[in-house]
Amino acid sequence: DQKNYAEAEPLMRELVAAHTRISGAEKAPALTARHDLAVVLLKQDRDAEAEALIREVAATHSRVFGPEAVDTLGYRQDLALVLMTEGRHAEAERILRDVAAIRTRVWGAEHPDTLKCRTRLAEALDSQDHYTAAEAELQDLVSILTRTRGAEDRETLTHHTLLIDILCQQGRYAEGERRYREIIATATRVLGPEDMVTLSSRAHLAAALSHLDREPEAEAELRALLPLLERVLGAEAHETLLTRLNLAKVIGAQNRDAEAAGLLRALVPVLTRVRGAEDEQTLKCQERLAAHLTHVNEDAAALEICRRMLPAAMRVLGP
Repeated sequence: DQKNYAEAEPLMRELVAAHTRISGAEKAPALTARHDLAVVLLKQDRDAEAEALIREVAATHSRVFGPEAVDTLGYRQDLALVLMTEGRHAEAERILRDVAAIRTRVWGAEHPDTLKCRTRLAEALDSQDHYTAAEAELQDLVSILTRTRGAEDRETLTHHTLLIDILCQQGRYAEGERRYREIIATATRVLGPEDMVTLSSRAHLAAALSHLDREPEAEAELRALLPLLERVLGAEAHETLLTRLNLAKVIGAQNRDAEAAGLLRALVPVLTRVRGAEDEQTLKCQERLAAHLTHVNEDAAALEICRRMLPAAMRVLGP
C-alpha cells in the first residue's frame, strides 16, 4: 500500500545516489534505479513527479544507448502509461504508436513486447472514444495471437474480451452477447469456471444483457457470479464489490427499489472502508442509494446521505 511505498522511497533515493556515485548518472544501473524510484512515486499517486523522472530517464537512455535500445523503448512505454494515468491519452497514443512501429521493425510484428505495446495503444484509443481504430487494432492482435498461440490460449481469449468490450461500447450489444457466450464456453472448458477470464467475461455478459433491457437475465448472471468472485478473490476485492453494485443496479432497474436500497445500504460501509469515502465508486453507490430511498418515501434518509456526501462529490465528481 501507499505507506509501504512511502517507506521505500528514501531507500530508493539512496540507491539512486549510490549508483550515480559509483557508475555515473548516465550508466544503466543509475538509470534503472531512477526508473524504479519513479514507480515508487507513481504508487503514491505522485504522477507529475513520476512523469518528469521517467521522461528524463527515457531521454537520457535514448541519447546514450540509442532510440531502439530495449530499455529505451521500455522507458518510453512506461512514460506513455503514466500519461494515461494522468488522462493525457492523445500524448500517450503518439508515444505508443512510435514505440510499436520501432518494435515491429526491429523485433517483428509477432514479438510479445510488440503485442503488449499495441494492446496499450488500443487502450489509449479506447480512452479517447476512437472505437473504430481500437477495434481494428484489437482485431489484428486477435488474429496474430490466434495464429501464433492458438485460438484457446489465455492471451488470445483475453484479447477477444477486449475486442468485444469495444464492440459493446459502440452499441453492438447483441453481437457482444453472442461473442461473450462463446468466450465463456471456451474459457470454462479450457481454463476452468473460476478462472478470471471466465469470470470477467460473465460480468461483461451481464452488462450486455442489461443494455439489451434483459434485466432479469442480467440479474441471474450476477447472482451466479457473485459467490464465485467471493470465493476466488475475496468479499472485498474490487471485482466483487463492483458486482454487488451492478446487482443492485439491475434490481433497481426492475423497480424493486426497497431491495436495491437494502443491497446498497450494506455496500456503502464496505466501500468506504476498503476504497475510501472519496472514491468514485463509493460516492456513486451513495448517490444510487439516495435515489432508491426517495422512491420508497424515505426522503429524510436520502437527504441526509446527500448532505454527507456532497462536499466529497463536488471535489471528486465535479459540480
